[in-house]
Amino acid sequence: MKEFSHKRQKYIGIPLDDDGGYSTCEMYDRDYTNYTTEELLDWNSTLMNDNQTVIVQCYGWIYDQSVFVSTAMSKVGQRCLIWMLRSYNRKMFWEYYFPE
Repeated sequence: MKEFSHKRQKYIGIPLDDDGGYSTCEMYDRDYTNYTTEELLDWNSTLMNDNQTVIVQCYGWIYDQSVFVSTAMSKVGQRCLIWMLRSYNRKMFWEYYFPE
């Protein structure tokens, strides 16, 4: 599906959450190579995703590159960035409460 826009990839592969927005941590468990380009272009999310469509946790993210081609998040990944921020917050805590 790499040939499709970010918006189209989300429409085809990401379920909606309770608020009507796209889920940030789930995706449909489907082999999209079984579909032709025409089928994916004519995709009707409501018809194709019934109650029996399996939803799984994300193992990666697709980043919208319409504005920025490369960002810190796309290079390091969300989990690594969260780890770095947590480490930074711990360091700031210790420096604030226990200065040398």
